[in-house]
Amino acid sequence: MNYENDPIMEKAAVSGNWLIAQIKKEAKATDSPFEAWDEWVLRQRFDGFEEEDLPHVVMTHNDSVRLVRSAIVRAKKSGYETVKVRTGLTLPTNWQAHYEVVYTTELPWMVSAVMQNAFFGNPLAGEEKPWNSDLVISDGVKKAAGWGVAGAIIASLFGG
Repeated sequence: MNYENDPIMEKAAVSGNWLIAQIKKEAKATDSPFEAWDEWVLRQRFDGFEEEDLPHVVMTHNDSVRLVRSAIVRAKKSGYETVKVRTGLTLPTNWQAHYEVVYTTELPWMVSAVMQNAFFGNPLAGEEKPWNSDLVISDGVKKAAGWGVAGAIIASLFGG
């Protein structure tokens, strides 16, 4: 999408592209599949998909939500400056800045939905509550994420 005549949306596209680049970088760091098609999906309008593509779009969305969360945890553990957005959500300042631009401008790309659902709960994966980035701070807790919230809490209690 070309936003050359709209400086606000042009700035939003820059932030959207930054977020997509971070997702792609995290996929590589975690040996997760992330193809050109996935990147294409994240730049599309919400209503820009054919019905037969929807299962793959949902899979890209859910994988991207997981990668966003993983990248944020990795950045926090690396010592990036953070900002508390709300109780249970502390983000690296660079992630917060780009997300804020995408959110406030209502960038109509799929990456916007990925970011919303990464922070406020992913209904496409059956989540009903916001993600708590502050629970996921240690390797043990990260490994326990596969056990769900209860596993993460147990691991954090035992210093995992």
